[in-house]
Amino acid sequence: GYQSLMSVPYDSWTGFNFHKDMLDAWSPSNRESNIPRLQYNDTDASSSSDRFLINASYLNLQSINIGYTLTKEPDTSFGLD
Repeated sequence: GYQSLMSVPYDSWTGFNFHKDMLDAWSPSNRESNIPRLQYNDTDASSSSDRFLINASYLNLQSINIGYTLTKEPDTSFGLD
C-alpha cells in the first residue's frame, strides 16, 4: 500500500523507489513541508515510526466472488426437483 512506498529505497529490488510525495520533502528552499528531509547515509531512516501511518478503518474491495455449494438432496423451497 501507500505507506510501504515511504520506506527507504536502499534494497536491491528492481524498481524499488520513493513515493512521489517524497519529492516535496523538507529542504532549505522548501521549509514549509511536513515531509522529513532526505539525508544521505541516514541510519534512522528504516527505524519504526508512525510518520506514514494511514487510516485503514475501512475495507476497499476491487473484486469479490461469492459462491454456494448446493446439497445433494433437492431443495423444495426453490421449486427444484
